[in-house]
Amino acid sequence: MYFRNRNLRNVITCSYALPIVVALSVSACAGASSDTGSEPDGERVPGEGPAGTSLLSQEGRGEDASGETPFTIVEGPALMSASSGNDGEAHASGEVHAMGKPMPNVIPWKNGSKGWVTSGMIGKCLDINGQNTANGTKVQIWECNGTIAQRVTLGSDKTLRVLGKCVDVPESRKVRGTLLHLWDCNGSPGQKWEVRGVTLVNPNSGLCMDVPNVSSQNGTQLEIWDCAPGARNQVWTVPIGDEPGTDIRLDTSNASDLGWFGAMSKNIALAWYGKFSWYLSSSGYKAPSKWDMIFKECDGVAYVSGTTATGCAKFFREHGDDFGAMVHESVHIIQQYRGNTPGWVTEGIADFMRYYIYQPYSVGRPARDAHYTQGYGEAAWLFNYIVRSYDSSFVRRLNEAARNGTYSDDIFKTVTPQRDKTLDGLWAEAQAQP
Repeated sequence: MYFRNRNLRNVITCSYALPIVVALSVSACAGASSDTGSEPDGERVPGEGPAGTSLLSQEGRGEDASGETPFTIVEGPALMSASSGNDGEAHASGEVHAMGKPMPNVIPWKNGSKGWVTSGMIGKCLDINGQNTANGTKVQIWECNGTIAQRVTLGSDKTLRVLGKCVDVPESRKVRGTLLHLWDCNGSPGQKWEVRGVTLVNPNSGLCMDVPNVSSQNGTQLEIWDCAPGARNQVWTVPIGDEPGTDIRLDTSNASDLGWFGAMSKNIALAWYGKFSWYLSSSGYKAPSKWDMIFKECDGVAYVSGTTATGCAKFFREHGDDFGAMVHESVHIIQQYRGNTPGWVTEGIADFMRYYIYQPYSVGRPARDAHYTQGYGEAAWLFNYIVRSYDSSFVRRLNEAARNGTYSDDIFKTVTPQRDKTLDGLWAEAQAQP
């Protein structure tokens, strides 16, 4: 479930007047793919950040061994708990590990998959300038808008095809800083791409598709550059197609004007649902393989009931680039927690997956007077601190305890072998960070 949270600092906001909110994932707020934009100024900024993730998925219906019905998170004015029963850094080489499981580096290419290639620069997509099909037209980022200039097909020859042509490294160069353009598909090494973790790599050069200077400016031309661990300007969500056995049924019949937004949200969910399911797997549990994404008139932002994620049309009309809110809800579909798990844990894990796996760098640290029991970004900040400082498997263990109904605050004592930490003590440590 999502509602506004006012205690996170440094969240990127739009030009319209809004309080700072967890649900906001915006770099800029308007634009159409017709302007040429301008080249970014300033010195190049390298990136760093969290690890990439895997596309290993779990299939199932979301029922536990007891056959109980899935949990429900309902919309409400305050933080809600999950109720039980029927109550309402990915480099170009090497492997990343979590909880002892290797995460494959090269993600299988899904020939013929179509959709949008979304950037880690929040709200931006790979775009062809002015929908121009001429050879040499620049490949850029632009506000995601669903036009044909952003419609990408994964070619069987490992190409990224747009408007009948290919995203191309000119003359198959291997020099960092080489700018990308559109060109006739010709099978050259400069047109080959691989999905590695959350990056797009040109194997010929060993360099990554990159947004220069970490710019979020519409019209910024893409380049190839040294692969930087987890850099947000090298994070890309590629239309990989349905995960095996995964079926997301989209319904925008009650909000027909959100058809494109719904299609984009589904595309992103399909690209990340397998990653999240793997990360939040637990013994004897299979995440739902079929679920519904609905947009309709309702109050608030979004909520989950059973295996249906509902987005409130009014909010998304006003926040047409907040795809992260529905990413958050997709995590609730996977969670299916029962027992006495506090709501702040449920929401904190969902925001951890959103802000530290899906869209790193889009949210800052909590306000100094915030508290982890507010859930969402505050709790996610705490979990990320523990993962980075003490126990890389912590969120996975926390997720399993919540799903099994065995959660207690004592789990925070297990982050060190000495068992010398407490929940409140860890929060104080996290809040002491700059």
